[in-house]
Amino acid sequence: MTTATDTLAVDHLGNGWYVVDASGDPVTGRYSFRAEAEIRLDKIRRRAASKVRPCLSCGTRFASEGPHNRLCTPCRRADLSPWAP
Repeated sequence: MTTATDTLAVDHLGNGWYVVDASGDPVTGRYSFRAEAEIRLDKIRRRAASKVRPCLSCGTRFASEGPHNRLCTPCRRADLSPWAP
């Protein structure tokens, strides 16, 4: 499945670096360094991947950073080991 953020890329246009869409049009402001534009692209993609998901442990809905983040903070911090004191 292709999403809108999959079609974004970093490109050098004129005197700076930009995050551009599939047609080459800038979707951000100008950055002096490529690394700055790549960081911005990463933030755009992470924001698009985040959504409210149910915790796999307790079912509480929470703001997940992406499919890799499926436990809410309290469940992630809980020590569920049978050997825990």
